[in-house]
Amino acid sequence: MLKLSRLQMDAIRLSELRFKLADHLDDRSCLIKPLSVLTPAQVDGLHDACVHTLKNEAPAIEEFTAEQDLGPYLVVIRGVAGAYFVEAADHDDSGVFSELEEARSRLHFDFEEFLIELDD
Repeated sequence: MLKLSRLQMDAIRLSELRFKLADHLDDRSCLIKPLSVLTPAQVDGLHDACVHTLKNEAPAIEEFTAEQDLGPYLVVIRGVAGAYFVEAADHDDSGVFSELEEARSRLHFDFEEFLIELDD
């Protein structure tokens, strides 16, 4: 499961995903209250809703094709400014990263030898 810092949770709350995030919250006031005033239960609920929203609703930032024994598959960096993760079929998600460059580094560390160079 992806783990988010408080700064990453704020990044998601302030992003274009906030409207979709609201659909996954029992207490929508968590969208506007400072994290410092939320109860531990509210923070936990917000964290889970942020993870769900990021994982299921975040746009693809960069896409790559990789190939291994079972054939080609997509490796994707998804997220919003301040919260990015790397997703690939049949692999655990990596992240969450606060900077896009961190996500790129992780993607290349994990998949570089399998990436396919595509001719334009």
